[in-house]
Formats: sequence, structure tokens, C-alpha cells
Amino acid sequence: MPTADNVLVGKPNIAAGSGGIYYQRNAAEADIPTDALTALAASWLDAGYVSSDGLTKTTDSSTEKVVAWGTDVVKILETEHSVSFVFTLIEPKSANALNLIFGESNVTVDPTTGAITVEERSGLTPRASFVFDMLDGDTAIRVVVPDGQPSVSGDVTYVDGDVIGYQVTVEAFPVDGGVKAYQYMADATVTAPPAG
Repeated sequence: MPTADNVLVGKPNIAAGSGGIYYQRNAAEADIPTDALTALAASWLDAGYVSSDGLTKTTDSSTEKVVAWGTDVVKILETEHSVSFVFTLIEPKSANALNLIFGESNVTVDPTTGAITVEERSGLTPRASFVFDMLDGDTAIRVVVPDGQPSVSGDVTYVDGDVIGYQVTVEAFPVDGGVKAYQYMADATVTAPPAG
């Protein structure tokens, strides 16, 4: 029977004081969350506000049909499978956001004045682990990408009628027997175990 309580929206968990997207370079296995509620370790970095387009997950799967003599399809082969996530960061003065977008080696923040210098060059930024935290009413939703490759694409528009945004794509790589991403849901009113 249909149940209205099972219908969810993907709102960022701003109750946790973030924009809903966290990342960590070289995350230790113990730091990768395995549920929807456990507090993240301090080593996770908040990427800041995300545009109202939110977070988009895309799963691409390509298949090939094997046809036997006589025209019957006798098998389907999966030739490609990918899971990726796209979001647009809209805090261009945030060191956390800039480090994710351009890589730490390309971002300098003056410790005295706070002035920022970004060097744009070719090459991929370092891989990272990602946590996407959402909350709909009493339901916590957490998507975890243990090993992801961030990249930036698309136009950055500088106009007086819109904010500056950087579109980030995270390609999820397989870990733990081929898992590319985990999705966890739980009642947020339940007390979570302490971060470990």
C-alpha cells in the first residue's frame, strides 16, 4: 500500500550547520561513515553552499546484445557502468570549495590579509572521499562515495544578476567488491553512536 511517509525530498542537512557536501582527501577507512547518523570526524571539510539545482546522481549503463544464429537474443553483456554526481558550488571565496575545485596546490590564501590566489592549469585535482548529507523531516539521508574523482566543467558566468558558481562532477570509483556509492537512510530522532 502506498505510504506518504516514504516519499522523500533531497534537502541539504543544514541542521548540521553545512551546505550538505563534505569531502576528505586520503580518508582513513575508519573515517568513512557506514550509516546515516554518525557524526563525521573533524577531518571532513564542508564544501559550502550548493546552488538550488542541488545534487544530481547519474547512473550510466551500456549493454550489448549477443545474438545467436537464427536472430534470437541469448545474452546481454554489460559493457560499461558508471555512477557520477554533479553539483554547483557557489562560495568562490571559500578555501574549502576552491581546494576541492582546483586542488590545494593551486590555491593560496594569505594568512595575514585573507587574499586568495587561484592558479588554473590542466590536470585533474586529487581524488577524495565524499559525503552528501540530506534531511527530510525526521529522515536522514546520506550518500557516501569512498573514492571519487572531482572535475570542473561548464561555464562560469560573471554577471550582476547571478552568483558565481563552479559545476563539479564526481566520478565514483569501485571499492569493496565493486561498490561505487552507498546510500543510507535512518530516523534522525534516533541517537547515533559517537564518531569514531
